[in-house]
Amino acid sequence: MKRQLSSAGARILHEGCGGPPTDRERRRFMESDALQLPDAWLELFNELNGLRFIWQVEDPARELRLGGYFMFQDFRRFMENDTTDMLWCDGYEEDDIAEMKSHRILERFEGHDAYVTVKFKEDGRYDLFYVDGDRINHGGSKRLPRIPLTLKQYFEVVTGYWGVYSVRRHLHEQDFYVNPEKYVTELGLLKAHFPGFKPPTLNPFETPNPGA
Repeated sequence: MKRQLSSAGARILHEGCGGPPTDRERRRFMESDALQLPDAWLELFNELNGLRFIWQVEDPARELRLGGYFMFQDFRRFMENDTTDMLWCDGYEEDDIAEMKSHRILERFEGHDAYVTVKFKEDGRYDLFYVDGDRINHGGSKRLPRIPLTLKQYFEVVTGYWGVYSVRRHLHEQDFYVNPEKYVTELGLLKAHFPGFKPPTLNPFETPNPGA
């Protein structure tokens, strides 16, 4: 993806990724925290710990402006799970605060108060959610749209669309997987500007694969 972006004149505005968690960090969290991360999540932090990648391509002659991003949480922040003033603040209703404390941020939206979160279950399974920061309070935490993807599928879809801005907002909608061009306005531009671009074809509603 990065090679194709660069060859088409895109600018990489930010690129960074931490190293894998140290043995000390693993012991600190995995031995003291009640959460025992499934293998797929450990692999994520080993390979893409705190990935930050933002790209943009502009072509004034063609009135083209297109961009995408990846903003994944790093291991330490994920395990510490301090979501104050992100998923909740002290002014929220108690039930909403309690609910949002059970969520951990997987990825935040660049430039917006929105997130993709994960909520682990006692048996190690999990659910992903789309969280609009403006709709959490007053019972909104109980109506969060569930994203019917595993962690691996989430990466497949988000990276498959090169992280363009609108994709994450629609991953919980069944019609998105049937007619993505209706929801991803950038899709036509991606196909036109990057001849080798092919969007993913995954449809979790046809072959459901819950949690893990």
